[in-house]
Amino acid sequence: MRTFLIPSTAEDEKVVMNEIKAFIEQWVGLLAERKYASAIELLSSEVPPGSGSVNSGKSPVWTPSLLEAVIANYGTPEPLPDLPPIQPKPFVVMPLDSGLKEAFEANVDIEFDREAISKVETVAIASQQKSQGWLHFRLPWQRPSSTVARKKWLGGAEFALPLNFERGNDLSDLSVRMRLKEVTTTEMAFVLLDIHVL
Repeated sequence: MRTFLIPSTAEDEKVVMNEIKAFIEQWVGLLAERKYASAIELLSSEVPPGSGSVNSGKSPVWTPSLLEAVIANYGTPEPLPDLPPIQPKPFVVMPLDSGLKEAFEANVDIEFDREAISKVETVAIASQQKSQGWLHFRLPWQRPSSTVARKKWLGGAEFALPLNFERGNDLSDLSVRMRLKEVTTTEMAFVLLDIHVL
């Protein structure tokens, strides 16, 4: 699983943003090479509740075959029986060649949730103070902030996939939504929420 520093300053955000952009291009490259297992290894593999393409109750984790099927069937694990095929061959991700790279990069949207990140930082500081022997008091009705922080995403990324259309390779409206989750008090990793049609 590829992890990123949880940014605590504006300078950190710029660095992590660039790392994430490079990561996304690498991840799309793995899909283009049909290396679905390698693509999943870079993520936290669970399918979160609320996924638009996979029922997390039936498929709790992303597998290489599930990832391939969702792309091939344009956002669903299985072909939709009532619709005529959009094209005779299954969809696959295409490499980001010079014709697609600029449009792809302009389409990538990355955001950080500063409020959720600040809660993680608060928990980290409290843990550090506790380990240094500082006393901590909490009123009975106050919940520990670590509970709140772990329920929120720290940010996310959305981007369109380049696919093999009959008219030629092009960016599609089949979009990837990834969310950043806390892995440690200083690191975060991507979870693949879904691959869905916008």
